[in-house]
Amino acid sequence: MGPWRGVVTSQGGYVGRMADSVLPGDRVLRHREAAARHEEAALRHEESASYWLAQGDEALAELEGRCAEVERAAAEVERDRADLLQCREPATA
Repeated sequence: MGPWRGVVTSQGGYVGRMADSVLPGDRVLRHREAAARHEEAALRHEESASYWLAQGDEALAELEGRCAEVERAAAEVERDRADLLQCREPATA
């Protein structure tokens, strides 16, 4: 099944998938990389919005613009999580 496992809280809620052995710095990097992927997706949606607007399809252009906003928000969440994890890492000497 690989190095990933689901995490269930003590209250029975599902938290998501985590690697069994991920170093703290790796978690920060993983979230920063995820933020970059969301930013790239936002750019693709913006390009699509421009394309559809040029084609005269305002509805699809608006939808693609909304998708870009969602991707940018997801990137911000990933950066915030990386920052939080980095603040919580023990200092290394």
